[in-house]
Amino acid sequence: MVNYKQIEKAIEAKAPLSLQEDWDNSGWQVRLKTDFNKILLALEIRSDVIEEAVNKGCDLIITHHPLIFGSLDQVIGLEGIDFNDFDEVSGDNITSNMLIDLIQEGISVYSTHTPFDKCSGGNNDYLGAMLGLDRFGVSENGDGYVRVGEFDDPVTLDELMDRAAGKLGVDKKFFRYAGDTGVSIKRVCWVSGAGSEYMISAITENCDIYITGDLKYHDAQKAHELGINVLDLGHYATENIFRRAMSSILIAEDIYDSAKVELSDVDINPFAL
Repeated sequence: MVNYKQIEKAIEAKAPLSLQEDWDNSGWQVRLKTDFNKILLALEIRSDVIEEAVNKGCDLIITHHPLIFGSLDQVIGLEGIDFNDFDEVSGDNITSNMLIDLIQEGISVYSTHTPFDKCSGGNNDYLGAMLGLDRFGVSENGDGYVRVGEFDDPVTLDELMDRAAGKLGVDKKFFRYAGDTGVSIKRVCWVSGAGSEYMISAITENCDIYITGDLKYHDAQKAHELGINVLDLGHYATENIFRRAMSSILIAEDIYDSAKVELSDVDINPFAL
């Protein structure tokens, strides 16, 4: 068994809560007991992830995305909701439903969101290693999120996308690109998840390409005007690596010696085509 204090120490030694943004809600989302037998690592809580935890006998789920965001005034599940009344159906209802399920099943949840994006060995560092950058580090700009790295030998856009698809386990059909398709890529900057606001780093860091997820239409138009090459690998692909990154940290902190740990194998990518 592993105590909740051991969980806090292992995670927060790498990703302290002091790193989180004001709008974030990292830390314990639900803590129903003090000691845990089996841990599930997942990108976020979804009903099928809860079902997976139940089937695998897990009493703790560690996630990247917090379950509870903003102010949750009351817990009201979906049962009895009039789905013809759009005002009754909200994100709070969905969150409430999952909270009810978690509590009924005796499953606790700990989330590390923006701290894990910023920290050494977190999502952004792990993404750089997976893409095979020969050298990389934290940009002086970018609020601790932006990473900058280089390949010893330049790669083509196709080579980079093939590598990303293989390492991230995501079909290239989910990728989007804006810019010069014939670009020779040596210097790269990136932010996992939704990081379009840091796109200007491609200019300030003199990079050949900027990599992130959730690129919007107007972001792509802005990139065109600024002459920035932007590769959108998707929010899911650039952050589902959380499972493996967190696993590495828990191994290093000897959590695997005290409790069983499993990586979620539920495909929670909401996009099918």
